Amino acid sequence: MIDSNGLLIAYIGKSKKIIIPDTVMTIGNHAFYSCKSLQNVVIPNSVKTISNSAFYWCSSLRNVTIPNSVTTISDSAFSSCQSLQSVTIPDSVTTIGKSAFSSCSSLQSVTIPNSVTTIGNSAFSWCSSLLNVTIPNSVMTIGYNTFTCCKSLQNVTIPNSVITIGSEAFYCCKLQNVTIPNSVTTIGDGAFQMCSSLQSVTIPDSVTTIGIHPFAGCSNICISLSPKSSYKLVSNNFLTDSNGLLIAYIGKSKKIIIPDSVTTIGDHAFYKCESLQNLTIPNSVTTIDYGAFEDCSALQNVVIPNSVTTIGACAFSKCSALRSITIADSVTTIGDYAFSDCKSLQSVNIPKSIKHIGERAFPDGVLIVRY
Repeated sequence: MIDSNGLLIAYIGKSKKIIIPDTVMTIGNHAFYSCKSLQNVVIPNSVKTISNSAFYWCSSLRNVTIPNSVTTISDSAFSSCQSLQSVTIPDSVTTIGKSAFSSCSSLQSVTIPNSVTTIGNSAFSWCSSLLNVTIPNSVMTIGYNTFTCCKSLQNVTIPNSVITIGSEAFYCCKLQNVTIPNSVTTIGDGAFQMCSSLQSVTIPDSVTTIGIHPFAGCSNICISLSPKSSYKLVSNNFLTDSNGLLIAYIGKSKKIIIPDSVTTIGDHAFYKCESLQNLTIPNSVTTIDYGAFEDCSALQNVVIPNSVTTIGACAFSKCSALRSITIADSVTTIGDYAFSDCKSLQSVNIPKSIKHIGERAFPDGVLIVRY
């Protein structure tokens, strides 16, 4: 079904191979939605735009040749094409939309040309077979979730045109080594979180902003900082900023002594640090932020020093081996779910200084004693 302006509104049929007529200029929204019989499609040189969800959930589609007339691959255009193995994007394309190839679980390779300036959020997320990606030096931003859960992705080349690596851009990838070019100024929240194979990251002095838990779950990582960096790597394990914020702990130690240069333990700084059993928090620390020690499943004892005023939400959530907590009388606030799912915790003494205890801060059945 084609209108007078060359818009392909819908395909009606069950063919395995489709040759789109050269009267078509735009493949419309959902034009081939859930066309599960489709295996091969030929797109003519007349087409300029592949619209939103045009081939969404064409689960048998194996091969696509995008002609050099196309300038835009829109949001979710090929999302959930689970049989799609390779895509060559021509150098006429300037925009790859949000989730354009998300959940293409058989996609192993993709060639992105230098003409592309925008890669949308989640563009290649959940492409679990994707092995290698070269990002062209025309791209300035790697957006939110761009390569999230590309669990086979081992190599990525980030060009020196990139300024921002977005939140969770490479979450749960199989990356081993990453060099961040000196054009990058921002590394977003959880940018490399749960990249458990990641061994080395080089961060240049151009980086002025690092979001929360950027390397959470990367227990084997070695971070290299430029000598001029505004960030510090204390004792080779503690990534901190110039204000004493502990951004991330890098290591596998059973016993951890946090440096006394730290004033705030940041969001998810020790997230899923499964080796941690014993912890010393110095008197310099005033705040333990959201999820700072969440899911530290081997942590047994915690002493909160009398410098701390705030224990944030979920700060020690899911610390299933935690048996003993000592909370100093400097603490005034315990956030929501701060000690939730701490299954080994039986009792806790709460000082009178505490003015606020958040929702479900402690597990059901825990004996709370005020002193």
